[in-house]
Amino acid sequence: DKALTLHDWVAKNIFYDTDSVDGNTNTAPYIATDVLKSRRAVCLGYANLYASLCRSLNIPCNVVTGYALGVNETDTSRWNEINISETESNHAWNEVYTDNRWVIVDTTWDSHNKITNFKKEKSDVISHLYFDANIKFFSVNHKIIEYVKR
Repeated sequence: DKALTLHDWVAKNIFYDTDSVDGNTNTAPYIATDVLKSRRAVCLGYANLYASLCRSLNIPCNVVTGYALGVNETDTSRWNEINISETESNHAWNEVYTDNRWVIVDTTWDSHNKITNFKKEKSDVISHLYFDANIKFFSVNHKIIEYVKR
């Protein structure tokens, strides 16, 4: 319940900074305290904040970096010979230890808040599609490249 509550808080209160991805503003913060203060981030900021919040409650949590389909305009929606071999990360998410098992969590993809053209667009929708996603579903568009204990 605590891991889900933290997921929902991050998804509801942090805004994906599309302006920083597009190069229109400074890079979005990725250090948890900076994300918390600014309420803006890209995936690594979401993942670092979620990990920090979990750890503050003694819930083990790791940051995972990998490759996700659909992040860039050049990405396809399916794995192919080129993108399946990708070794450069373009996305980050978490694995949290709860209920005696590791659970996959992607707060970025479950959040629908964003900053575009310097305006915050808040959504009341919080998805749970990427909270405790099974590996078969998650692998449709995510590939692990590295586990990092941050």
